[in-house]
Amino acid sequence: MGSTGDADRKRRHVSSTSPTAVAKKQPFLPISEDKKLDTGLVVYKNQKLMETVETNKIELAAREKEYKMLQEKLVERTATVESVKRSWKELINRLESSSIARAASINEIGKCTSSLNGLNLLPFF
Repeated sequence: MGSTGDADRKRRHVSSTSPTAVAKKQPFLPISEDKKLDTGLVVYKNQKLMETVETNKIELAAREKEYKMLQEKLVERTATVESVKRSWKELINRLESSSIARAASINEIGKCTSSLNGLNLLPFF
C-alpha cells in the first residue's frame, strides 16, 4: 500500500510544476533587442505602406480626373453622332423625295414626247 501512496505524491508533484503553471508565474521581461528591431521594422514597413497609400491616392485622383474628362468627351461625341444621324436621315428623305419627283417628271416628259412624236414635227435646224 505504501508504494501506491508514493506514486500519488510523485504525480501531484509533477502536475504542480506543469509548463502552464511556470509560464503564468514568470513576470514580463523588458523588451529585448530583437523586439526593438522588430518594432523598428514594423515602423519602417508602416511608413513605406503609408507612402504607397499616398501614392495610390494621387494616382487615383489623376485617374478620376481623366475618367471625368473622357466622360465629358463621350457626351460631346454622342451629341455629334446623334446630329450626324439626324442629318443623314434628313438627307436620305430629301434624296428619296427628289428621286420620286424626278421619276414623276421623267414619266411626264416621256408622255409628252410620245404625244409629240405623233404630230410629225420637223426639227429646227
